[in-house]
Amino acid sequence: MAEKVYEEIELSSGFTIHVSSLPPYYLDMINDIHPIPDYPSRKLELKAGDTIDWPYEPGEEVPEEGDEDYELFLKYHIIDKERKEIANTRNTARVNYLLNMCVEIIDGPIDFEDTESWGYKLTTAFPDFHLPDDKGQRMLVFIKHFVITTIPELNNVIDTCTAQEVTMEGITQALRGFRGVMEEGGFREGDNEEEGG
Repeated sequence: MAEKVYEEIELSSGFTIHVSSLPPYYLDMINDIHPIPDYPSRKLELKAGDTIDWPYEPGEEVPEEGDEDYELFLKYHIIDKERKEIANTRNTARVNYLLNMCVEIIDGPIDFEDTESWGYKLTTAFPDFHLPDDKGQRMLVFIKHFVITTIPELNNVIDTCTAQEVTMEGITQALRGFRGVMEEGGFREGDNEEEGG
């Protein structure tokens, strides 16, 4: 069995952690859980009689109420706000996922299992805060508040985790790009086939 590959990092908090790469396709899972809605489109009837959806792009001015674009304009801005909120949710989920999946505490000045030795610091500062019962969520709180305590160190951990980030969408785009480069270079399917005599 192959050994797990990781990078050992010593943090300013006094903790030593092992950081491994994110599992492949994790972004696809996050995208499925937090889908981003499409912007509205208008129906356009072609001369041939077919009807197509054409992306709606709002102008700078708000259409008059009763105008055919008024409802589209409102819907566009509602969806735009929702898309931004979902993007923030995705980013938070991404960071939480990698901290739980890729960070292993090796050594440090505080024992995670001894909740009483560190939990009170948070509940004293925030009386309405309660430590999660779930161990994974509790570990996430511990890592964020006691282990990785500076932005540069957090960025370093994220960079280490995502060095080989892969998604199905990314693979598809890469294959399309590669095919385009090959075609621009004059290569086509069958170029390597031998010509008949």
